[in-house]
Amino acid sequence: MLIDLTLDIEKGANRFSTLDNPITLRQQDAEAYVFNVNLRQGGAVLDLTGMTVRFYALRPDGGKVIDGENVAVLSAPDGIVQYTVPAKLTQAAGDIPTSYIRISSGDWSASTGNIAIRVVPSVAIEATGGDYIPEIDHLINALEAQRVTYGNAEDMRASEWQAIMDEVINARGRADAAADRCVAALASLKVGYDDLTDDAKEKIAAMASAGVVFATHAEIDEAYESIIAPAIGTDTVLDGLTQEDYDYAFGKVFGQ
Repeated sequence: MLIDLTLDIEKGANRFSTLDNPITLRQQDAEAYVFNVNLRQGGAVLDLTGMTVRFYALRPDGGKVIDGENVAVLSAPDGIVQYTVPAKLTQAAGDIPTSYIRISSGDWSASTGNIAIRVVPSVAIEATGGDYIPEIDHLINALEAQRVTYGNAEDMRASEWQAIMDEVINARGRADAAADRCVAALASLKVGYDDLTDDAKEKIAAMASAGVVFATHAEIDEAYESIIAPAIGTDTVLDGLTQEDYDYAFGKVFGQ
């Protein structure tokens, strides 16, 4: 049902309005009634271009209606809007003496005179109270959806992080095992000074007196071939150990 109204934002003698009697609705009447409103300012058409229009009401049960969702601007230059009555407006029976349309743009804001509405009782209605502000309800729902999405993402990140930590722990375990094998291998190859031949002892003493320092791998290899290998009597190969194993083990043994 279409209800034509002309409402003026002027509150004095210059106002122009066609609303003389209360509009009667019944509890839970919803979307069947549409207010077709012509907005005026001192009787002249109010141009709504760039403005925001909302419907405000104080229900008989004390609940507030602040509704921009059900307002449609049909013609901004002509100041024509439509308001479709939602169920929340007719939730409680009784008179609604305070209901109006507010128009705003930036810091500028104005409201129409009151639209008198009477809500007559319906049969077997169990209405619940509370304010009706659909724009805020949508915002709350959107925030809740974001919270759920964020929570799911956090769970996924926690799972991925745990998987990474498990890989690190496993890698560390493999490295420790390699180091232990290397230490054991080095211990098995350890040659005591007394086990060296007289020739090897003489070479060591000569190099020490000459201040020889094994600073490079080449020098170490040369010393090994000339002194240690003859003392051991055979070439020894450490099966299963890589260069990375050696580096890790040497660092652990010598504190590097």
